[in-house]
Amino acid sequence: MQNKSQILKNQLVIAFSVVLMLMFGVSVAYAENPTITGIFPSVGTTAGGTTVTITGTNFVVGATSVMIGGTAANAVNVTSTTSLICTTPPGFAGTVDVIVTVAGAAEPAIRIGGFTYTAGGMNGRIFGTVTDILTKSPIGNVNIKSNQKYSAITDQNGYYNIENHPPGAYTLVTETDGYQAYNISGYLYPSGVIKHDIPLCPLTLPKGDLNGNKAVDLQDAISALKVLAGLGFSGCYSDVNGDNKIGLEEVIYILQIAAGLK
Repeated sequence: MQNKSQILKNQLVIAFSVVLMLMFGVSVAYAENPTITGIFPSVGTTAGGTTVTITGTNFVVGATSVMIGGTAANAVNVTSTTSLICTTPPGFAGTVDVIVTVAGAAEPAIRIGGFTYTAGGMNGRIFGTVTDILTKSPIGNVNIKSNQKYSAITDQNGYYNIENHPPGAYTLVTETDGYQAYNISGYLYPSGVIKHDIPLCPLTLPKGDLNGNKAVDLQDAISALKVLAGLGFSGCYSDVNGDNKIGLEEVIYILQIAAGLK
């Protein structure tokens, strides 16, 4: 709900627009005030160049600008009335305000301390333990690769450690003999530390075994149907058609096995 001061300001803008139209034939567009509901990521380097997504309301294509720490952001792209993407300008280490302005709006949106610039030691660390999902035993000699060309190999305790990983989005790909490949994605903030414990599923599971009990039964069919319904799935699964996902073919195959038709 707007307060009296905001209502008065809006009324003055409208009145001024009417006066201009009557006296000079000038048309002044009036826009709703923008808001900011989120900023991701909210941390970046002092060098600038961090791609930031700002969510909010009342963004307008071609009429929206962004200031980060008092400097105009680059490559502002309004993707919808509730989202825009921009690139941070260079800045000084510390927390700064983010301001979104829409032409024709009475007031900009301001997020106090909405972005933090960090300097030096920007690379982070990703670590964790790889285990057999069924036996819970650690798995050694597992190759873990990042899509940013960083890698590690687990020791006899299943432990891996990727040092000096650059900040930003990443995907880890885990591969070793006798187990299904495992991928996991995330976002590493500058100087951040993230732990990913990785459970691997053995390749010896029967086709259609989704819960890792080495049998194909009604529980597997229920799990497959949950995946198709978008309810998610956590655990092992043995692919039926080789497409590395749970789909309709898996459901049909499991039901046939459970019904004794195969």
